[in-house]
Amino acid sequence: MNVRRSATVLVAAGSMLLATGCESTSSEAGPTQRASASVSPSPADNGVAALSATQILERAQTALVDAKSFHLSGNVHDDDADYWIDLKQSGANMLGSAEFGGMKLEVLLVDGQGYVRMDEDMLAGGLGAEAAKKLAPRLSTSWIKPDKASFKEMASAFDVGKILKPAGKLTKGEVKLSNQRSVITLVDAGGDYDELHIATTGEPLPLKIVGGGRALFAEFGADFPEIKAPAAKQIIEMPGKTRKS
Repeated sequence: MNVRRSATVLVAAGSMLLATGCESTSSEAGPTQRASASVSPSPADNGVAALSATQILERAQTALVDAKSFHLSGNVHDDDADYWIDLKQSGANMLGSAEFGGMKLEVLLVDGQGYVRMDEDMLAGGLGAEAAKKLAPRLSTSWIKPDKASFKEMASAFDVGKILKPAGKLTKGEVKLSNQRSVITLVDAGGDYDELHIATTGEPLPLKIVGGGRALFAEFGADFPEIKAPAAKQIIEMPGKTRKS
């Protein structure tokens, strides 16, 4: 799975989730301030440029885990549509959003519990325009607590390991400067990304994905206070599937 398909999966899964029904109560939510941090560039070569393409990707994935937290954001263009993705991850917790065709879906995971939130256009895709208009003031400012299977499907779209995984043979490109940082490029023959930029100084972190658009990694090691469980009054319980066959 890559960045392009991630947004598509989220939109489809969100509509399916809503189609199962949405009945409960609640209201309101609100963001908090973000503290930022960055990885200090080092002039010392980290040696990854001499490795094979597969080894470079493995080193980059390990460095991302070791960073503890990061922020991935950007856009891609595919099938005549623009996809916007934003992901903040801290350990196993994360806050992600995807926008596609005027629809927005947010996904929150805190201490193993998942939540989703969507705008009126997204609601209309699953419930119909009339129902969405009626429910939007409440649902768009609340967090839905879906069943684990539904959330797992949506959260998988933000799995960075899958986003970085190539669809075809991975080859090593050139060493060059990218955003004032020396990087080695990786190219996916399967077309999931044209280039993946990996830092050749300091930690071998992934810095940029290029292909139909651009997505950037930043704020490595940052503290994201907005990644927190919603207050009880902000949560809507999604009814479980109780239908008997």
